[in-house]
Amino acid sequence: MSSLSSPPAGKGTILIAGFNMNGPAGAVARKFGGEGFAVAMIARRPAPLEEAAAAFAQEGIVAKGFPGDLTDAAGLAGIVERVRAELGPISVLHFNAHMMCAGDVSACSGDDLAAVQTSFAMTTVALLGLVSATLSDLEAQGGAVLVSAGAISYFDPTVHKFINFVGMGGSGIIKAALHQAVGLLHDKLRAKNVFVGSVHIMEVVKGTGFDDGSATLEPAAIGDCFYRLFSERGDNFAVKIPDNMDMVSKVAAMADAAAAAGAGESKE
Repeated sequence: MSSLSSPPAGKGTILIAGFNMNGPAGAVARKFGGEGFAVAMIARRPAPLEEAAAAFAQEGIVAKGFPGDLTDAAGLAGIVERVRAELGPISVLHFNAHMMCAGDVSACSGDDLAAVQTSFAMTTVALLGLVSATLSDLEAQGGAVLVSAGAISYFDPTVHKFINFVGMGGSGIIKAALHQAVGLLHDKLRAKNVFVGSVHIMEVVKGTGFDDGSATLEPAAIGDCFYRLFSERGDNFAVKIPDNMDMVSKVAAMADAAAAAGAGESKE
């Protein structure tokens, strides 16, 4: 049984790092904002943040953008102070940052290696820095750290085939590190009544850059999933949506078929 108490009744502010309106972060902002949280959004470019804040205002959600670079640790600490000053204590930290890098991990050099370093800095390193910067608020309010993850986070032979076939090797390594960080933080911070968990998005999300028009997973379903995870605060800190590996298995089977076809051609 979980030793964590109920989530904060006074709501407070959700700080979203790696904000993008079209996808999980936008859905999380809309869900938590609709439940009474103020929404603070971090992303590189000011214009999309301003547009998102205006759109949320039309829905009665208090939201404000804070432009920033997730690889700048000192800058992030400053943003946390500004969020506190302008929107109040941070009850929830939602981390949504990602960066594609190094598709083929067997052939990394130069720019690929630099991209892996940058990706690690803007994901796992940035998450740890933001947890440290917000922990006093989270601990005082019994808050939560919620992380967007995906199928490529898992250490599994079928997942490995999937990652290599779609050319996301570097990203897979980075996401696996982030997954480990979530587990360690979950274990460490439960004694402080701070819940840490992740939602692993197992299919392409409608309306995102990965959607070729065939995606069926609605962003709103992801927002709802994160809010359930936050509200239940249970021992299961990593949940899947949808709760299966169907897409991964299908692509892994395609990888096997392609490998078999290639082997057949090499014998001819």
